[in-house]
Amino acid sequence: MINKIRTMIRGTIFLFCFAFTNHLFAQIDSALVNTSPYSAIYNHLYYLQPDSYQPARAGMSFSPAVKDRRKLAVQLKQILDGSGLYVDINRLPKEGSYFDSLSNSHIYFIDRDHPLIYVERMDSLWFYSRTTIEAIPDLHRKLYPFGTQIAVYFEAPIWQTKLLNIELWKWLALCILLFLSLFVFYLVNLVSNRIFGPVVRSRLHFSEEASAHLRKLSHLIGLIIAVRFLAYLLPMIQLPAATNAFVVKG
Repeated sequence: MINKIRTMIRGTIFLFCFAFTNHLFAQIDSALVNTSPYSAIYNHLYYLQPDSYQPARAGMSFSPAVKDRRKLAVQLKQILDGSGLYVDINRLPKEGSYFDSLSNSHIYFIDRDHPLIYVERMDSLWFYSRTTIEAIPDLHRKLYPFGTQIAVYFEAPIWQTKLLNIELWKWLALCILLFLSLFVFYLVNLVSNRIFGPVVRSRLHFSEEASAHLRKLSHLIGLIIAVRFLAYLLPMIQLPAATNAFVVKG
């Protein structure tokens, strides 16, 4: 639990550091989009960056036979960001004949901790796999139980103003989320100490020392629930993947 808290602190610090960095993306020739795991994944991510946002082009990383390629591309990017799956572009294989020796197949996993997300070679071309395509709706629904439309309510130019390279509305949402997490922490402690605590102590006849340990336990439980609450709702803010990688994965 302490490690989780430290991770979240590091993530907050990293958020400020990340604000001063830029993604080193450059446009890729459409004819080369599906020549390797690198080109397929790179194309998908590049055309969903704020300065080069073209979901239709990002959808080219999916097989032409796939319906709603644009929607799937956007949802997959949101899954990657919300899960903290930061993709190191420089480490993606550029060989069209790339072969994964562990699976004994022409596939490449973005992160082996997420075995449903990978690209595969189909007739010498690389696309996101059929397994990934089938998994996207369910993964997206679990990660964003309340949807991703929160940004719609902050379309006014003032909310799109960037502070340390992060939109203003995201700072507001983060502050509200932190406040709600703090509220959950105090609420759990209040219920534990004022309602359940007295009942347990009176029936079990705890000593003062045991009661003190019980209060510490209630604080720990409150902290765990508050952190879980924060981690559950954090993806809704749609912070950069690099930041979520620290907060979510640790």
